[in-house]
Amino acid sequence: MRKSIALLLMLLGCSAYADAPFAKASFVRLDPKTNKPSPITSAQINDRHVCLVITDVSTIDGDHSLGIAIYDGAGREAYRSMSTITAKDKKWGRTICYGYNVEHDAPGT
Repeated sequence: MRKSIALLLMLLGCSAYADAPFAKASFVRLDPKTNKPSPITSAQINDRHVCLVITDVSTIDGDHSLGIAIYDGAGREAYRSMSTITAKDKKWGRTICYGYNVEHDAPGT
């Protein structure tokens, strides 16, 4: 399998829905030995430690629904998550890590 680079484009690759319209999202690569995150804008297909970090500082305190969908390079849904986030002092954050499935996902995931 060739090693192509998958650009991590938040608007094309995944979508986040929350009650917070000003949530920020970024991608990080976790160091497999230390779990220390490093900001990234692209990754190799064989990277296993790429995560999406979503944060907000303007959400009304309390519980809110958060839905995440990740699509592969062919536009097929590769991952979906629905969960509850709890904002405290208007702040919340969530980190979602998803690994490329070589047998199913198209390049660009």
